[in-house]
Amino acid sequence: MRKVFVLFCVLVLSLALLQTPARAQSKFGFKVSGGLIYAGGGDINAGVQGWYDFYHDYLQLLGYSATGTYSPFHLGMDFQGEFLFNLSPEMALGLGAGYLSVSKDSALTGTSGSKTITLTFQPKVHAIPITFNFHYYLPAGNTLKFVLTAGVGYYLTKIDHTLGVTGSGSVEKYDFSAGGFGFHGGVGLDLALSPAVSLVLDLLGRYATASGYTGSYTSGSTTHTNVNLYYYEGSFPGFGTYPQLTYDTTLPSGSGVNNAREAKLDLSGFSALIGFVFHF
Repeated sequence: MRKVFVLFCVLVLSLALLQTPARAQSKFGFKVSGGLIYAGGGDINAGVQGWYDFYHDYLQLLGYSATGTYSPFHLGMDFQGEFLFNLSPEMALGLGAGYLSVSKDSALTGTSGSKTITLTFQPKVHAIPITFNFHYYLPAGNTLKFVLTAGVGYYLTKIDHTLGVTGSGSVEKYDFSAGGFGFHGGVGLDLALSPAVSLVLDLLGRYATASGYTGSYTSGSTTHTNVNLYYYEGSFPGFGTYPQLTYDTTLPSGSGVNNAREAKLDLSGFSALIGFVFHF
């Protein structure tokens, strides 16, 4: 499949360079693109890893041989759509929306004689960014332009996490949502395939965070709604200190609770995208 995709891209680029179409001086355009995203994760990654490390040490305390490694979520998919208003051949404004999805599953297995217990950690992050962009084009020939982009966005985010324990039937689920602002910028290439269609390649850097998460927590048949998602560093006697995520209506406090705050999702990172612009 990968070879077919690469061959297709080479064929499209070859035909475009051979045809050398004239640039259309259009007033409007629509851009659609997709690719890969890398995001930091912030407190969400740290908190889930804290759970993983705590259960790893707890299983060993119970006499189990614990195996496995937590894999933080960083890579995912990024899809974007944008309406373009061309101010001039060199400048355009864009109003867009997209969909980001990042996830990574990890497992922890404890073995003691004939007994085996497996814990699965499944954090997932989804976001819908609403963006406003400024694009500046630098011509590099009849068909090719370099593109400089800068913009701001508001991110509607959702966090899902499932902690399952095989053998016991125990399942815990977190479902929280919040919004946050960010900004981004990057460089790209715009290659005219015809007066009406361009092939675009973009590399964008992003700074975006969200906090103030509210939602629900479910354990078995019990669901707690209208609760907040918090992060803290928990000290457990006989174990150590572990980053933790927890739900509550107020900020966690008391013995063993350190640096408590609203949990913050960090979507900062970069995206590599390929797509098309349709001029009209």
